[in-house]
Amino acid sequence: MALAMGAALADEDAIPHHVNGDFTELAILDNGVVLEGAEMAMPDGATSGFRLLAGYMLPKMPNLGIGAEITYLVTDEAPTAIDNQPVLLNTTSLQGAVTAGLHLGRFSLFAKSGLTDWSGDLETTLAGSDSQEMDMAMGGTAQVHGFGARMNFTPRTVAHLQYERIDAPRLEHLNLTTAMIAYHF
Repeated sequence: MALAMGAALADEDAIPHHVNGDFTELAILDNGVVLEGAEMAMPDGATSGFRLLAGYMLPKMPNLGIGAEITYLVTDEAPTAIDNQPVLLNTTSLQGAVTAGLHLGRFSLFAKSGLTDWSGDLETTLAGSDSQEMDMAMGGTAQVHGFGARMNFTPRTVAHLQYERIDAPRLEHLNLTTAMIAYHF
């Protein structure tokens, strides 16, 4: 069980968001791979999803770790603009990334790079169209990258700082800088 306090800032607007959930260790495989997962939610109720991580410490280089990350996020009514007109967009994204970490005692640095596949549906009406909701679907694939740091203060207290960016203008609401302090009971 863990008590986690976390906060995140949306990259573009500096609107405060909170990311609920601490990574929970799901399994340690015989070959040393560690599987972790976390449910993700923003307090405004617009974005929710989950993130799964798998990591492996290289046996001949104990300070280096490699891993993979999968994130699934759904957002209802994200504000954006199309042709300089404000609209609300529902988005769904599935991200996959490779991760690498450098562990220096109680302090760790890590980075990730990958791709996100996303789709979106327009929730509002564009000016100049009929008063009906316009059925405009959009989506694509974009690069996702990020980096961060982790500090273990005690065996039960951990601080975590991470920056994550998706190179897609319609997904600006998912660009995050997160900070978290967790105390494990």
